[in-house]
Amino acid sequence: MMKKLCTMLLCLGAVALSAQELTILHTTDIHGQATIAQIGTIIDQERTADKDLIAVDCGDISNGSPSAYTDAGASMIECLNAFKYDIFVPGNHEFRIGNKAFRRNCDLFTSGKVLGANIEFADPAKAPSKGLGSWTILERKGLKIAVIGLLCHRYDNWIGFSLYSGIRLISPVDTLKKIMPEVRTAKPDVVIVAAHLDAKSIMESVTGNDNWSYTLSSALQELCPEASLILAGHTHRVVPLLEVHPGCWEVQPPTHGKGIAKIKLTYDPKAKKVTAVTSEILSTKGVAPKADMPEVWVKNQAATKDFLAKPVAQLPEGVVLGRVKKDPASNDRMIELFAKAIADQIPCDGVFCHNYASWRDKKGTLTENDFFRLHNNNQYITVLTLTQEQFQTIKAEIEKRTPGTKFFWFQKFTDPGKQQTLKIAFDAYDVTGCDGALNQLRIIANGVKDRVDTDHHVRGLLRAFLMKLYPVK
Repeated sequence: MMKKLCTMLLCLGAVALSAQELTILHTTDIHGQATIAQIGTIIDQERTADKDLIAVDCGDISNGSPSAYTDAGASMIECLNAFKYDIFVPGNHEFRIGNKAFRRNCDLFTSGKVLGANIEFADPAKAPSKGLGSWTILERKGLKIAVIGLLCHRYDNWIGFSLYSGIRLISPVDTLKKIMPEVRTAKPDVVIVAAHLDAKSIMESVTGNDNWSYTLSSALQELCPEASLILAGHTHRVVPLLEVHPGCWEVQPPTHGKGIAKIKLTYDPKAKKVTAVTSEILSTKGVAPKADMPEVWVKNQAATKDFLAKPVAQLPEGVVLGRVKKDPASNDRMIELFAKAIADQIPCDGVFCHNYASWRDKKGTLTENDFFRLHNNNQYITVLTLTQEQFQTIKAEIEKRTPGTKFFWFQKFTDPGKQQTLKIAFDAYDVTGCDGALNQLRIIANGVKDRVDTDHHVRGLLRAFLMKLYPVK
């Protein structure tokens, strides 16, 4: 009897020390696409095979498509709940929908935790009621898995200041220095970083005294060497599996719901570390949509279809929008149209503008769908009151660094060069430096006293302008 008991205990000990395999499903940058229904089917199938799997989405789910626009991404978040996602990390597009919808969507995510370690809310009214976690512990198969959530720290490059105000995004480098002692106290077996970033993303130490510049990979190697996996997003690169430094792998699935990453981690309890990582991209092409999608999503899909078919403006005979073939000047005319739409509703002396149009040769009736094809992002407008010297400095920089940008006057000055100050409208992305291309503009804008960060975006302004110019009869 004693011999049998000892044999049983030895077997149990062997089981306890055997390697454990964790399954992780990873999506990112779905941008409100209907392929979320195919993702639901794949997750159901995978969960049948492994009920202990972990599901993570790394952001940009609630903006970027007409259906996401019609309900500001609420039905997409409900899909994550229905599919039992464990982690949601907001992306920069989650902020494009406005602070109110951002807070609501964070609070709507109830199947797991919203993580964003490097976001702070200077204005508590703009914070989700449940707050944003920095990291969390998931328990699977007797293992403690720490998941750290990181966001891009330069959201002001993509959204209007009116949305960004009251929200502070600090460097992931400084964030890791702050939270890693807490994470280590929990003694996790596995550490995963879920990020709306990729391993090559550059970040600086913006709150400390050190003038560091890191990639996410190098930051983790120095400050979080325990991390075995980076679940990446934001850059729209497909990374099936890449060892970014010894013992740490990166995975980033396709955008717009075209695929989902299935990752397997093998944990060796004797070595007390992850010893193997495999990954495959599961394509949604040809996959049947999930039959029992959330009712709110089904209703939103139908409402979006009706919304997109709605006529908005009627172009008269001979008026064509878009880049007309064999007519290079048509591009300049489209830029001028966008500029006129901005100046029509925003008081200013002049406008720096781009061509946002993505289609050619549009005639006749313009529907709501056409306006999404004209400009599918909410690019906001900032107005700066500039001195002549500031204006000329900015103009020279834009002409050199972003030559596709045009300038248009909308005040009939006898001599604009003699005006003491000028009110100039800009794309908010340009005002924040155009991701490093327009540093002089960024510096001047940050020091301007009379600055108006509007809640008007380019698509809405063009829509209102064309409705007035060419009403539907």
